[in-house]
Amino acid sequence: MPFSFSRLALLPLLSLTFVLPSPAQDLPNAATGTQEVDAQLEALRVRLADHEASLQALLEASLEQLEAQAADDAALVIAGLRSEVAELRAELARIGEDVDLQGDSLRVVVEATLEQLEAAEALSPRSSFLDGLSGDAEFVASFPQTPGLNHSDSRLALGGAFELGRGVGLEVGTALEHGQVAGDGSGGTLTVERLRLDLPLSEALDLRVGRTSVPLGVHSERNDPTRYQGVLATATETIILPAIWTTDGLGIHGRATPRLSYELFVGSALDGAGFSASEGIRGGRMAGLAGLSNPALMGRLDYRSEDGGTRAGLGVYEGFGRNGAGGLNTASEVRVRMYALDYERRAEAVDLRLVAAFGDLNDIQDTGTDVGYWLGGAFVEMAWHVRRGLAEGGGVDVDLFVRKERTDTQLHASPLLTEAQADAQDRRTTTLGASIRPAQDVVLKLDYTVGDSAAGGFPDVLALGFGWSF
Repeated sequence: MPFSFSRLALLPLLSLTFVLPSPAQDLPNAATGTQEVDAQLEALRVRLADHEASLQALLEASLEQLEAQAADDAALVIAGLRSEVAELRAELARIGEDVDLQGDSLRVVVEATLEQLEAAEALSPRSSFLDGLSGDAEFVASFPQTPGLNHSDSRLALGGAFELGRGVGLEVGTALEHGQVAGDGSGGTLTVERLRLDLPLSEALDLRVGRTSVPLGVHSERNDPTRYQGVLATATETIILPAIWTTDGLGIHGRATPRLSYELFVGSALDGAGFSASEGIRGGRMAGLAGLSNPALMGRLDYRSEDGGTRAGLGVYEGFGRNGAGGLNTASEVRVRMYALDYERRAEAVDLRLVAAFGDLNDIQDTGTDVGYWLGGAFVEMAWHVRRGLAEGGGVDVDLFVRKERTDTQLHASPLLTEAQADAQDRRTTTLGASIRPAQDVVLKLDYTVGDSAAGGFPDVLALGFGWSF
């Protein structure tokens, strides 16, 4: 039987379908929509390649059959067959070009549609929803080498972040200090530490209103026991920079570059009547009815390296200390200037921290207290990651650290103090300790601090505790 070949035999190879996305389908974002289009186009290209391969296989089989038959008209049949195949290949090529053109047009339509949907969603108001909960808890026990001063303490903090629509965010945070709130005002405190509203002004700039942390150092902003070494926070971060230190006001924060961020605020200042020789400006913080009659100006710059392992910050604060509760001015004319530098380097085997702070007070005699004209403090700390059991899927993480610190609330002493009293505030400590993490957000701590002062008599302290955060 003579061999015959027809294009009808190849029609099933050309039955290609291209499914367009329905306008009623959900299009979550431009990336997802265009990815679906590209996936369908790629599937069509694969099918075209398969059809061409099938066509080539059919041609080779036909040629083998013709050679086996040795028909007289084999040459004519082969020539006709090759002509048919050439036409089919040209048709497949045209189909491929049509698919590419259709895909490009469809991609443009999908992207434009999704951009309109996203723009409409951004402009439409929506109900508030909880973006996340956060909090931390810690318990400490302190055993100074001074009879009668052994004690325990605790802290519990809870907070939440809310998305209010159109990029507006609200963050709240409260803390219970010292385990209780007594009716007579003694004992602990229940304090609103954060109540701030962020309104976007641009992609890199937000307006912030409400209660926020004074941007000196980082301890006020992230007072989380799982994020710092040692049972007790350092004296530099709690006395010289009196964390937790908050301000009520407004300001801006954002990013000048991908690596450099900034904060600038005008907010409530200090009450100089609470200053003291031993605790500097700490007693002047205003967490209740903070006075706004004499606001302070404060700001901060933060740099982060590209790998995220290095961070450095510089903070500045200036304001009067004549703010009384409820906005009533006091007679004090004291002016407070504070400067703080903090640096962190986190690596695989070791972490390094350095914090330095300095305060300059004018007209301290108006406060009626024995606070010094100058106060300052600094520490350097190194922590070694001696075990990484959590990362290995079992065991615990263990850090060992050493810290050297010096603080002095009487760098330029108050005239109300004797030389010996002023020297007693010049304190130097060395702390050795360990942090053990049995779980990612839980830490057990133990440390021993060897202390001294220019006047002598500063006790050593053994401390232990635990912390948890979420």
